[in-house]
Amino acid sequence: MARTAATRRSVTEISMNLPSIVLETINRLEPYDYTDGTPPKDNVPRKQKYLVFKLKGRVVYDGQYTDYNGQRNCKNGKGVELSAIGSFYEGYWLDSKRAGKGRIVYNDGSYYTGNWKDDARHGQGHYFDASGHTYQGAYKNGIEHGVGKKTYKDGTCYFGKFEAGDFKSGSVTQIKK
Repeated sequence: MARTAATRRSVTEISMNLPSIVLETINRLEPYDYTDGTPPKDNVPRKQKYLVFKLKGRVVYDGQYTDYNGQRNCKNGKGVELSAIGSFYEGYWLDSKRAGKGRIVYNDGSYYTGNWKDDARHGQGHYFDASGHTYQGAYKNGIEHGVGKKTYKDGTCYFGKFEAGDFKSGSVTQIKK
């Protein structure tokens, strides 16, 4: 996706509107690279365009979009978005829902990097809670589901099978801090 100087400026404008905790978290993280991610496919041919959307003078979305199925300005492809509550998402979209590979930094400084489907965490991903808890593993419909590792700030680590967000089987260890 070729970007002009004007669209690069709009991404900068988005970051200027972020809550300080979100901006601090983004600056702490490695630069996000989703170029190895495969965009979600739905086998519908679409002509992609590029959109910079502003609301009350603030850039809130910068990325690809299509007009599809009667919807205008439907986010499809790569894009970045600043939500109304101050979270920041960068990654792939399908029919204006997060889909494929992406990263979100929430307004409390927590973040998730991984796969999405229908606006929910789905597939492999890594969640870091601002309080220090982490989960790395499988998600289904936004919930920890499948093999994963959950580590709490106190050093307690659960590794094994999770179902509907609950630890079902595996090992529990205490990591010395």
